[in-house]
Amino acid sequence: MKFYLLFALLFATPMTIAQKQPDHMPVQLCAQTADGKIRLVLDTAQQTVRYMGKNQAIPLVFQSERLTNTVSGRPSEFEYRWQERYQGKATGEYRYRLMGANFYQFRYINYRNQKIIDFENIFIDHNDTGCPIHFSGSLNIEFI
Repeated sequence: MKFYLLFALLFATPMTIAQKQPDHMPVQLCAQTADGKIRLVLDTAQQTVRYMGKNQAIPLVFQSERLTNTVSGRPSEFEYRWQERYQGKATGEYRYRLMGANFYQFRYINYRNQKIIDFENIFIDHNDTGCPIHFSGSLNIEFI
């Protein structure tokens, strides 16, 4: 009887499921477009993206991690996707690939118009010691 009571209580109690996280360690991906007009920091620990010249970070929700390539004797390649949630609405998606310690093919896809923005000059800050970007008190970003 005690077993049935415990079983009933276990399933009657609301359960919360932790939000998915990527398997790689938290990083800050600092990147810019080829022309340098758009600069951002995607912070996987804080689950935010911050654009240069903007006053606040935009929340992100981790969507997926997918194995894209395996070659014997080399690290596997994975693709990661993060959904942008601006003012509570899904507005776009950030994607990047990781092979070993190398991040590349970093892009943003705008859900409204399907425009794709590719980023390059990706700098990685594994230890939260600072990207080659300075944050002012208002979270504006400046590349140095």
